[in-house]
Amino acid sequence: MKNKIIYVVAAGSGGHILPALTLAKRWIENTHGGKVVFWGSNKAIDQKVIANATFLSEFIGINLTGFSLKKIWSLPILIFWLIFAFFKCMYRCIKQRPEKIICTGGLIGIPTCLAGRLTGTSIEIYELNVVPGKAVKALMPIASKIYIAFEQTKKYCTFLGINLSYKCELTNYPIRFSEQDRLPQDKNKIIEQINKDNVATKAFSSDRKTIFILGGSQGSVMLNECFKEFLKYQPNIHGQVQVVHQIGNREIETYRAMYQSLYVPAIIFAYNEDLKNLYQLSDLIICRAGAGTIFEVEFFKKPCIVIPLVAATTSHQVQNAQAIAQKHPTLFTMIDQAALAANNKILCDEIINKLGLNN
Repeated sequence: MKNKIIYVVAAGSGGHILPALTLAKRWIENTHGGKVVFWGSNKAIDQKVIANATFLSEFIGINLTGFSLKKIWSLPILIFWLIFAFFKCMYRCIKQRPEKIICTGGLIGIPTCLAGRLTGTSIEIYELNVVPGKAVKALMPIASKIYIAFEQTKKYCTFLGINLSYKCELTNYPIRFSEQDRLPQDKNKIIEQINKDNVATKAFSSDRKTIFILGGSQGSVMLNECFKEFLKYQPNIHGQVQVVHQIGNREIETYRAMYQSLYVPAIIFAYNEDLKNLYQLSDLIICRAGAGTIFEVEFFKKPCIVIPLVAATTSHQVQNAQAIAQKHPTLFTMIDQAALAANNKILCDEIINKLGLNN
């Protein structure tokens, strides 16, 4: 007989871990006496995001740091830890008999889900981007159910030419906020609390428009640089805006000094779990197109300029941005990364037009 316990697996980014934690929390709330064992990695981002998840019964971190395809010598180390994770999970599955394993992505999902499947555990995977990631793609053949947030994802659910879309079930993105969180709030009270907590470089004001820059859990160098250029060449708007900026760990002090020198009120942070008031305060959001970010923007119904990441290793955000802009054309404006790199004026014009600023 299976116990009231599930395994939740995710690692590598907030985009994988945050929805996994939301699913875990919901399951616990609906299961009396239920326990969740979370399988992740020992990377700093995993530790930071999971730190306050006190509802978890146990966290098992597998050593997946230091691996890179550019460092071939590290491949044997990675293989060792993946094999270790496989046998560790198999042993735990035999001993604990979990009800199911939920995976939202990350390399750690492959050995843990494979071990679970071989011991008769049901596997549920969540692909929350339009285009499935490599780990989720590899797990599709052994999954009992594939939950998707975009209808377009079905056409990508294949493995070695076999159509697996029959396993798909369309679901809402597991938003970490409650319905109460998006009820209209008094912005003056939010600003009053911000100023009381002294978290901004300069006092926030209800007379200024609030721009929220979301670079994801690891920050976005391009968004940071583009917005810095916007402020540099638009001095007339410095007195009209205030900024909430998720910037990543590396440049916090640099950008804090920049905002102070320009006398632009700003809240700067690398990671913050409690964003609901900042979403509520925002008049415009500028972000990448990770699934978690765009669905949270949709949840709070905020005007948004979305700039999908295109890199040598990934372009899946382009499909995310296209899908959400097609669904909400008045809410989301997509700007191509290459076009923006060639002409930053595109972003400047969009910000000024959307906020009605005087330049």
